[in-house]
Amino acid sequence: MLYLTALFLLITPLNTQDCGLVSSENASYDGQDLILSGHVVIDHILGKMQAKKALLKRQEKTHFPFNQIELDQEVLILLKEYGRITADRADFDLQKNQGILRSNQEQNVTYQDMIYDKREKLTPFTIEGRSLELKLLSKEEKNREYLIDAICAEQDVVISYANAFFLTAAKATYNQLDLINQWKGCISAYGQDANICCLTHEQDVVYARQIDINLIDSYLQVFYAKGILQSFLLPKAEKSFLYFTTDSLNWNDLEKKLLFTGPTQIEEQDLGIIHTQDELTIKNCMIHNKMVFQTLDAKGHTIMTYKDLQGRNHRIESHGRLYIDQNKLQAWIESPQDQDGNIQNQLYYETEDLNVFSDSAQLDYTNINQHVKPTSIVLKEHVRLLSKGPHKPAQLAIADKMSYSLDTRSIILSAHPGKKVLFWDAPQELKISAPEVHITTDCLTQEKVIKGIGKVQFAFSKEEQTQFNQYFPQLISHE
Repeated sequence: MLYLTALFLLITPLNTQDCGLVSSENASYDGQDLILSGHVVIDHILGKMQAKKALLKRQEKTHFPFNQIELDQEVLILLKEYGRITADRADFDLQKNQGILRSNQEQNVTYQDMIYDKREKLTPFTIEGRSLELKLLSKEEKNREYLIDAICAEQDVVISYANAFFLTAAKATYNQLDLINQWKGCISAYGQDANICCLTHEQDVVYARQIDINLIDSYLQVFYAKGILQSFLLPKAEKSFLYFTTDSLNWNDLEKKLLFTGPTQIEEQDLGIIHTQDELTIKNCMIHNKMVFQTLDAKGHTIMTYKDLQGRNHRIESHGRLYIDQNKLQAWIESPQDQDGNIQNQLYYETEDLNVFSDSAQLDYTNINQHVKPTSIVLKEHVRLLSKGPHKPAQLAIADKMSYSLDTRSIILSAHPGKKVLFWDAPQELKISAPEVHITTDCLTQEKVIKGIGKVQFAFSKEEQTQFNQYFPQLISHE
């Protein structure tokens, strides 16, 4: 084996700070080009380079003795610390601060590295592609140093992160340093034409136009995406998934939080379908090494549809906030308020035979055989009830509170102390003014049974009629 060591470096005045030990089995040098073959090893300031063949081109009036390095066959570059690159060919132009690495037909170019996240934990990641372009950064200090500023991967791109997230794309860029040469550690992957990015994580699958990975902060940003996430509403015996489409998804792995922004729809067999125009957050936690759903928080215009235990459809529309707490098995819906505390848009609740408006609501769930199902809903403040008839509402009511059992379909309308519930049944021409009105269903005849509770009047006073007309102005012509 022929070793080109310090003796060779003295004969040919090279800068040993830039290119130290060079060794190979065969070598030839014509004063300009150094041709190496057979187990080539180059100790360079970028890292230790290995290949079967190498061509080092010498250029005058440059900082480096060999400003161009061409490596061929079984290329391995061991960067400082944890970085590692494998390729079939590598071409470095140090004057342009650029490196081009290409693969053969059998395998991709591979860049492997590790980075410290916010927890000071070393996180591994890998970038693969048919070709990789390295943008280098030269630091003019006591000892000249080369760092990888950015990497661009193209064709058949594959990215792995933390041995848990796997991504395929048409193109990807890795920005390692920011403008002040601090560690940035951001990967951006892009789809092309009909081919979009695909992200997998355990049983989760996400398709998107663009996916960004922040390696240091351990979060992913997904744009114009759809996919399937494993459902953690309860540790169900069978597999259950959450389907979604969204404009943007911020997946924070450290905080176990998913933030959807822009028009978003999620669907889960127990939860139902939730569509929001603004923002939706899902928070999880680890319990006994299992991911468990904690809360769902939707803000802005939100519509939730779901089925009860009998399979009947329910729909809630809110312009404020919808919040679901897994531990308490409850959901709260709030209407937006202006600076003076006035309600801007009431929430709307709909079943197959009811329409209800109110300022807020509370939905209670139950856990039956590891399935979460809604059992009752309580609507509060400025409640307006309209039961559905063939042509127009059959029953109308105003109250301060409405409690509705989804199992028995019984309704309790109540008023604050000193106030009255106002109820009108059009088919029976029945008016009731009372502290409470109960509406139940006869189990034998399936007919509605209406009862006034407390001091009951079967007519509205003049003031009550005026109030009733204000809530239901469409009825003025009938009075």
